[in-house]
Amino acid sequence: MSYAYAGGTATSGTDYTALPAMPTTLTFAAGETSKTIDVTVLGDTLSESSETIVIALSSPTPSYTSILTSSGTGTIVDDDR
Repeated sequence: MSYAYAGGTATSGTDYTALPAMPTTLTFAAGETSKTIDVTVLGDTLSESSETIVIALSSPTPSYTSILTSSGTGTIVDDDR
């Protein structure tokens, strides 16, 4: 299955370390139903609203496999208030 950055309010290179060249592949073992995608948050001292990053999932294999939720949203919580 492939995943790629799909939007959100956070900015790559400012709020988080740029994700690997997209799309990137996730491999699921038999019976496995979830995966974690690590995103490195870049701290700053700006007081700002919490921001989001959206990751889209696509191209499951084999072709008869389905995706129940095609995207995931992570929140970068502002800790400078």
